[in-house]
Amino acid sequence: MRSHARYIVSLLVILSLFAGIAVLPVSAQDGTPDASPMAVDPALVAGFATAQGNFARTGEVDVAGPVGNPVLRWQTTLQASALSEPISSAGLTFIPTEGPLVAIDLATGAVAWTADQPEGTASAPTLVDGVLYQGTWGAGLRAIDAASGDILWTYLWEEEEPGADPIRNSSDGTPVVVDGVVYMHGQLYGRVFAVDAATGTEIWNVDTEGGIPGNLVYVDGKLIYSEDAMFDMRHQGVNPGLSGLRALDAATGETLWRFDFPEGTTTFTSPAALDGVVVGGASNPNAQTGSWFGVDVATGEEVWSQDAPTMWNQFISASAGTAITTGGEAGLLGRDIQTGEIRWEVETVRWAGAGTATADGISFVHDNEGVVIAFDAATGYPVWTFETVSTQYLPFPSQVGVATGLVLAIGGDQLFAIEGDGQQVVPPAAMDTYPPVAQVAGDVDSYATLTDVLTADVPELVQGIALGPDGTLFAVDPFGNRIVQFDPDGNVLSAFGESGSGEGQFQFDMDGWTVGDVFVAPDGTIYVADAHNGRVQVFDKDWNFIRAFGDFTVASGIGVDLNTGVIYVGDQEEGVVHVFDAEGTPLGDWGRQGADWTDKLALPTDVVVGADGRVYVSEFKLGKVRVYSADGEAVGVIGGWGSEPGRLARNWGLSFDADGNLIVSNYGSGTVVIYSSDGAVIGVLNSDHTELAGPQYAVAGPDGRIYVSEEGSSEISIYTVGDEAPPEASPQASPEASPVA
Repeated sequence: MRSHARYIVSLLVILSLFAGIAVLPVSAQDGTPDASPMAVDPALVAGFATAQGNFARTGEVDVAGPVGNPVLRWQTTLQASALSEPISSAGLTFIPTEGPLVAIDLATGAVAWTADQPEGTASAPTLVDGVLYQGTWGAGLRAIDAASGDILWTYLWEEEEPGADPIRNSSDGTPVVVDGVVYMHGQLYGRVFAVDAATGTEIWNVDTEGGIPGNLVYVDGKLIYSEDAMFDMRHQGVNPGLSGLRALDAATGETLWRFDFPEGTTTFTSPAALDGVVVGGASNPNAQTGSWFGVDVATGEEVWSQDAPTMWNQFISASAGTAITTGGEAGLLGRDIQTGEIRWEVETVRWAGAGTATADGISFVHDNEGVVIAFDAATGYPVWTFETVSTQYLPFPSQVGVATGLVLAIGGDQLFAIEGDGQQVVPPAAMDTYPPVAQVAGDVDSYATLTDVLTADVPELVQGIALGPDGTLFAVDPFGNRIVQFDPDGNVLSAFGESGSGEGQFQFDMDGWTVGDVFVAPDGTIYVADAHNGRVQVFDKDWNFIRAFGDFTVASGIGVDLNTGVIYVGDQEEGVVHVFDAEGTPLGDWGRQGADWTDKLALPTDVVVGADGRVYVSEFKLGKVRVYSADGEAVGVIGGWGSEPGRLARNWGLSFDADGNLIVSNYGSGTVVIYSSDGAVIGVLNSDHTELAGPQYAVAGPDGRIYVSEEGSSEISIYTVGDEAPPEASPQASPEASPVA
């Protein structure tokens, strides 16, 4: 299995992320629109006038986003790498860079003006009534005329100490401007202050007990923020366990309430507030895990708490009653704002920790692989994707904002304006909804019982598995780069293959990225998805080499139509299913990355063909099984992200039982789900989540047994369908298979 990208990020790197140092420069992309762009009236353009859309920091704006499939309107190379998300209004977008503050014309992408940034800046500006308010390093706050870039006034909340590092006193969040007052804070030198928006005259200035890693949230006359002693350079860890959410009275700076996170945790989070609840995140660096908390805006009392799969709990957005939080190394979670329970998950290619932008209920995120993903904020349902930087890896999450009719995405020194082609994006009718949970038939807990666990003597890990016509079990041994054959009771009968790229040699393991699959036809013909050699090898029942074909990036799953001989091979890296005739001649492919989302495949991990010729593709990253006709027409979806019976989470292997029911290894939830041919759930293995850890492949024998392989294990779990134990089987080894050493 491919491991998600792992990042070892120091506290200073995380600190710089919140200071706005988001990405490093990348090469420009020579992109041209693939459809006639829609006209955008600059006089009507509004949008993100402050970081995260509004002062509640939900990421939501009251403007219309792009309509239709994504089209590149223009692309601009900035003078230096961008430091924060774009702020847009009145026909311009404003971006602080490692050089100047830059104003860009939204209609054309041309530079309108630039303004020097003394000592640099770590603050995205806020635009109110034609004035930009921006914090700077060196304890500064300044007002800038948005039309010309002229400085109107400058305020210092503390005089610089001789020789002091200006970042120590940085005002590097984003200002809040309400009723003629600018509220700002210092990140590393805990301070919150208020000044007159017209003159820069100080109104109040208060110390905090810790540093402030995110932005201020303004709601109901309160300033709410995350606080952590680790970020406070004054106290140098005097209160190392101090972290939590704080609320101040915006009129006076007086503390209204405090909510402490658990002892031993820290926080990197910029909170967000919606529907009376403010959400913040705590991280446990020792355990590499964390928690999310929902806190009552009025009282500071806990409303809910939920565990998080990662310690990198950072930016939060909110829309449609949903808190959109980081969900791990590659994904976002939609949590009910009132309960914290997970509603959906959106998988990204790589980490997307910089928050989302939402317009008209559609949220946009730009991950650090350079892919913009549009999805429904209420359901997580994908709408489209758009590649900005040719999948060049960006070291930090990329930024995204919204203006009327446009999504603005930043990757290093590149700014992309993405509009719609005006064509309504409508999923095919058969794919419009997932099978409802109400389709579950009977008591799924009683479908099958764990009756045995086989422990292989030879493989360190068992991956792809298949049943031969004689009842023997074929399993991919990825670290051994061979196929091992078992009898139904787990006795090793033989093994075939070795490391290499020649005939009968395999490469299932690539620096710990283990992928491999095997399919055995009724006549004993053996098809092996030779993953990292990028090919399929075909052998007869005695392991005599017949042919090899394909030129894949990573061959991850293989299915064969037994009626026509057509072969379908999933390519995990490309997001494609390649189609071949029985002799290995290419016939085409489905779902290439970059196509409309209804055709695109997000990490296809396995392919099987039903008795009716329909092709089923396991889409790991979206929790779905896509169903195609034999000619590649999308005809349905089984599953959909979720934890209820019938929903999937990082599904991997597929197979059919003797009755034509589809068996799906639901890796992310630790279950195996059995569907009828029409998508109704008829059974779940391991419904109490106590027996399996990361099931990857499952196959059913004619005797009622279901064999399940798990990630990181040499064990194969056997479930028996029904109440009675299966009859004993006495299979014979394939005659010419090489014996196990």
